[in-house]
Amino acid sequence: MQVGRSFGQIRGSAHCIVHVLTKMLSKDPTKSSSHTPDELKKLKSELQSFCAELDAMKLEQLAEPDWENVQHEAEHHSHDDIGSYVAEKREEWQKRKDLLDTFQAQLTEFEKRTFN
Repeated sequence: MQVGRSFGQIRGSAHCIVHVLTKMLSKDPTKSSSHTPDELKKLKSELQSFCAELDAMKLEQLAEPDWENVQHEAEHHSHDDIGSYVAEKREEWQKRKDLLDTFQAQLTEFEKRTFN
């Protein structure tokens, strides 16, 4: 699944940057970076928070639902208004469908801040 692969790459890259920042902080940061130690610590802390957000995310929250399955679920769970139930699920999906792009943009920003 493309969404799963992309999400895995984002998570892996974010954790890798945390590792790089940890290594940079363990050495003399003034020699290995244009950042001050305090800047590196702040960046690492922000990135760790980002990683925690990614780690808490589930694939089901990122992948588009199987709409036939949603319809079937509505029918079997005796929802009074199946159309409203499906519409509600579509609205929920619209609110989160761009999460992967948002995560990629955040990762790109962390990469720029770390390596530039």
